Amino acid sequence: MRQIVLAWLIWGVFAFTAYGQAEGIAGFAWLVLAISALLVAVGALLVFTKLAKFIDRLEEHLKKK
Repeated sequence: MRQIVLAWLIWGVFAFTAYGQAEGIAGFAWLVLAISALLVAVGALLVFTKLAKFIDRLEEHLKKK
């Protein structure tokens, strides 16, 4: 009887640890995904800002001609 209880206890600890690690990995993956999305959004904002400035300068240059 002790071996069965001990086996169930070991299995329960292992299952809880594996579940905790899986949750930790999933949480880390979501964090990496969120940070990546934020960096992409900031990069897109910078690119579109520079593109808008370039178009404004090009428009002014073409008006002068």
